[in-house]
Amino acid sequence: MKISYVVNKIQNKRNYRRISNEIKKIKGIQNINLNSDKNILYIEYSEVDDLKEKVLKCFHIYEKHAELVENISKEVYRKVLRLEGLDCGHCAARIESLAQKTLEHEKIVVDFSTERFILETKDIYVYDNAITEVSRIAHKIDPNIKVSDDRMKRNIDEEKHLDVKYLVLFIVGLLIALGFIIYKSVSFRSMRWIVQDYDFNTWDQIILGVSFICVGAKVIISFFQNIFSRHEMDEKFLMTVASIGAIATGHNIEAVSVMAFYTIGQLLQEYAVNHSRKSIKELLTFEVQSARLKVDDEEMEVDIESVLPGDILVVKVGEMIPVDGIVTSGRSYVDMKALTGESESQNVKPGDKIRSGAINIGNVIEIKARKLYKDSTMSQILDMVENASATKAKTENFITKFAKFYTPVIIAIAVVFAIGFPMIKFMFDQSTPLYELFLGNEDINGSLYHSMVFLVISCPCALVISIPLAFFGGIGLASKRGILVKGSNYLEALNNVENVIFDKTGTLTYGIFGVNQVVSINEEYSESEIHKLLAYVEYHSTHPIGMSITDSYGRDLIFPEIIEDYTEVPGRGVRAYINGARIAACNYRQLVEAKINFEKVETSGLVVYLCKEKQVIGYAVMGDLIREEAKEVVQELKSMGVKKVAMLTGDNELTSLCVGKELEMDEIYYELLPSQKVEYLQKIKAESKDKDSSTIYIGDGINDAPVISNADVGIAMGGTGSEGSIAIADVVIMSDNLEKVSDAIRIARATKKIVVQNVIFALGVKLFVFVLNFLNIPVMIWLAIFSDVGVSLLAIINSLRVTGLFKKEQTKDE
Repeated sequence: MKISYVVNKIQNKRNYRRISNEIKKIKGIQNINLNSDKNILYIEYSEVDDLKEKVLKCFHIYEKHAELVENISKEVYRKVLRLEGLDCGHCAARIESLAQKTLEHEKIVVDFSTERFILETKDIYVYDNAITEVSRIAHKIDPNIKVSDDRMKRNIDEEKHLDVKYLVLFIVGLLIALGFIIYKSVSFRSMRWIVQDYDFNTWDQIILGVSFICVGAKVIISFFQNIFSRHEMDEKFLMTVASIGAIATGHNIEAVSVMAFYTIGQLLQEYAVNHSRKSIKELLTFEVQSARLKVDDEEMEVDIESVLPGDILVVKVGEMIPVDGIVTSGRSYVDMKALTGESESQNVKPGDKIRSGAINIGNVIEIKARKLYKDSTMSQILDMVENASATKAKTENFITKFAKFYTPVIIAIAVVFAIGFPMIKFMFDQSTPLYELFLGNEDINGSLYHSMVFLVISCPCALVISIPLAFFGGIGLASKRGILVKGSNYLEALNNVENVIFDKTGTLTYGIFGVNQVVSINEEYSESEIHKLLAYVEYHSTHPIGMSITDSYGRDLIFPEIIEDYTEVPGRGVRAYINGARIAACNYRQLVEAKINFEKVETSGLVVYLCKEKQVIGYAVMGDLIREEAKEVVQELKSMGVKKVAMLTGDNELTSLCVGKELEMDEIYYELLPSQKVEYLQKIKAESKDKDSSTIYIGDGINDAPVISNADVGIAMGGTGSEGSIAIADVVIMSDNLEKVSDAIRIARATKKIVVQNVIFALGVKLFVFVLNFLNIPVMIWLAIFSDVGVSLLAIINSLRVTGLFKKEQTKDE
């Protein structure tokens, strides 16, 4: 049992050492740790009556006023460690399983793709001693793993190199084995008269023994370490037992071949995994280490973590914006590709907000920091990508559990192969003594050999390694395209989407007023002339509607000197003299009050009437502009098999129906409160015919947060979206481009194809070779090796095809 206390009213911390020694004398105390920096005492104990009183007595020997308060923490502490040398997906699963049994935790994930151990715990002792505890657990599985507190180093040059000594040993063993094969060739045998004094049987055994030790030493050592520490059986156990069994049955060259091919397969597999990790790290190379701080007209380079809101930073051409800020000096263009996944530049000027991660490609600018680095856009993106694999897909969890029970079952089947068949033969033919079947009998040798081949066939590495890499590859590809997926479980859910539900304002529309339509009702004026007069009369307006009218026409095209006597009537409109003519832009209420006879225009948008000398000559329909890509995306989703595309909005009926019908929505729900949106979402989900399908919701506002959290996959628009909706969303679209929704589904489907291919290929090849072996059809050792390391390698390489497969799918759909 474990408990921790907060220690109060200590006069001299030097007494901690003496107090610790006194506490250790208490019977039942197994381990203690007295943290002098945090004044926290950690105790591991078996059975101790009145523990607190006995411990407090130990304190009072040296500190009479000391107090102990039980440390009950509600805070969840998070620690991310790096497992350098983690080269086995099965080992990662075993470390995770052992850690979950050993450590007090809220969540523990071992991410093989990024070599990380992710720990969330309320136990401060576990948090403070994470490196020690995790090292102890990891070394039980693989003594070569090094545990460090560093976050994943986002440096491509830090690519993990193969163990040189391991490679040299393999080459030496391969050369010896090759020499043996040459020695056994017919041409070499014809020269035996030259060295006829040598005992070639002994020489054969020496060559095989040296070869076996050279190529299999590391595997065999791991085998015995697992045996003595009573660990569950893994692929090294299978390979060692298979090779030893082959030697026992006189198949010496096969025994060496098992180790040789397994070793080279592991080296190639490690290279493929490192290549995959390199591509993953490429996503994380955008981290800024320092910033250029401006103080009293002088520039100094400071650590990015030390930048505070309000600091003035200088960003030169080619440099990345280090933190979210506001441009205070200079005009420039910034490349947004790292944020949005699209090659687009944005013009920035003083007063504009700017997000970290953008690259300055124009001129030198100065920005005022708005946020700390850890709260800025790019830092949050990196954290999302880096931690995405901490939430595993159902397929990954199944494979992890599958591998845990798979190896023991395989061992049992191999035993049946080795012993069962001779026993059956003895039962039917008792003329042969039982002991002969197990001592030099050809039948038992053949059965043992078949069982050894079966052990080689059965390793689960192909599935344990390739499937997590495939999901992480899909997440990485999505992030490159400006789509942040917060977990492989959400990527898997996007594979089978039945319902897609959109918010309206800010999602399907831009959330800003714009000119939807300009109409002329006077033959003397064209629509462009009506638009021009509206722009002139609204030129000096500060109202969003007036400003949008002028901006849509072109503020630079207007000559303000011809505008005279500008007057604004609050709640009614504006008027002015344009080239001496009296022009007014107003709403219908003003027309009625001015007794101007004109029939009211019925439309979903807001109507601005244009009058010249008290006569209506045209009008403009203002409204929330529909995104250009919205209609195409809706049609595209339907063509991809989405059965229902709906819209939930709090806007009024007329506007909602107008937008919904324009976009050809299947269902339109309007005038909804946030709680009502959740109700309609649940209703649509309940109507789904396929219970394994997903319902996704796309929104941007803080009012969308409840419904986003209730969807199977909640998607937030990252550019215009509120921080609340982005924080709670499962997927974030950084560019606010709705086409990314269909892109995300395509990537998910491409990833799923890779996963299914790997499962079918791996199990199919293994089953085929197993059937051949079971039917007593001769199976060469190279075929058994291929069904293990060969299949693993091909599955890993196949996992790297996610990008190419996605491109093919996209072209096909287009």
